[in-house]
Amino acid sequence: MDDREDLVYQEKLAEQTKLTKAAFDDTIAKLDMLSEESSKVSTLIMQLLRDNLTLRDSDMQGDGEEQNKEALQDVEDENQ
Repeated sequence: MDDREDLVYQEKLAEQTKLTKAAFDDTIAKLDMLSEESSKVSTLIMQLLRDNLTLRDSDMQGDGEEQNKEALQDVEDENQ
């Protein structure tokens, strides 16, 4: 990947992470309003989102960039 592609990737990743964090925070604030069954399902989804955010944050910090991309792809593949 050349420098321009890397920059575009990092910018897209940062924007996606920002949107995901906002959705995560909004959803957490509303979990108390759900029924017990809905709350269980939503909590599971929120755990997956939190894990995804953790992977993205570590990728943005540049720690093992290629390994993190592969891990993120693995998580996305598992969730499909």
